[in-house]
Amino acid sequence: MALPVYTVAARYERRISVAALCAVASSSLSHSDREVLRYASTSVMSDQVSTNVIVAVAAWFVGDSVRSRRTYVTGLSLQAEERQRRELELAQRSVAEERLEIARELHDIVAHSLSVIAIQSGVGGHVLDMQPEEARKALAAVESTSRSALEELRRVLQSAS
Repeated sequence: MALPVYTVAARYERRISVAALCAVASSSLSHSDREVLRYASTSVMSDQVSTNVIVAVAAWFVGDSVRSRRTYVTGLSLQAEERQRRELELAQRSVAEERLEIARELHDIVAHSLSVIAIQSGVGGHVLDMQPEEARKALAAVESTSRSALEELRRVLQSAS
């Protein structure tokens, strides 16, 4: 009788296992009533019924404790998994934000440098024949700006890796 009561208490929720315990106890009691009618010795039967009920209740308590512990441990592992998932999401979000910041910085460097290069090369092409000295200055500015932009790009990419 103890094993089935334990099994039900360990596997099913408390409401169901209590109902099973009550069914076992009442069947034990009703069985004893029939046995008492058959035999004259009621004290022996009464002791046996009490023992059966006590064993069933003890088995139920053990099974219920096992089920409660399993539920608790499962809840802890689910919480740990959720915490890991949140930490992973946070790390991924941080990486994405850092990449976005690097992309913005690269965009700023390239956009500014190309704007200066476009303006200076336009000036150089415009004044090349009439003012060769101004054209040289424009070409020097283009060279300086492009070298500076390349150095900044290298610096940003090295700091990102």
